[in-house]
Amino acid sequence: MPRVGDPLPIDCKLWDGNNSVFVRAYLTNDLGQSILGSPISVPNIGNGKYATSAIFMPAGTAYVSCSYEVFSDAGFTTPATQYTDATDNFPLEVPDYEILATLVEVQKALTLLATTGNPNTLVGIIDKVTDLIGYVKGDNLKAEIHIPELQGFVEPPEDED
Repeated sequence: MPRVGDPLPIDCKLWDGNNSVFVRAYLTNDLGQSILGSPISVPNIGNGKYATSAIFMPAGTAYVSCSYEVFSDAGFTTPATQYTDATDNFPLEVPDYEILATLVEVQKALTLLATTGNPNTLVGIIDKVTDLIGYVKGDNLKAEIHIPELQGFVEPPEDED
């Protein structure tokens, strides 16, 4: 699993070892939107393998989906019908207890969306956040939240082991 900024392992191996077709990869984020650099021509590296590491994991997405399409022409207009389309998914690697927090302006109020751990779990949604300090203490995640009406701490639930 790639972290933000890591190259994505775009890799398509054709069953028959064909080196004379053209592969294009279409990459989208978790909202189905194309990411920077998509679509991309995937170069042949021999023995029917087409691969590149020229696209990097973007910030702000939980995963990137990569769909491969094979064409018989360099202009990518004629699909090579002997091949079916394939898809790879690259989930974002999020270290345990790393806070992903996004402040979003919604109707003139700030909303905090915070997730933690792996798999990403929603910690909370808090309106009117004025300040957030997140930190790890030992094996525990703590986030100090300052809100005009309330101050407090948010911690992940205790393990039941």
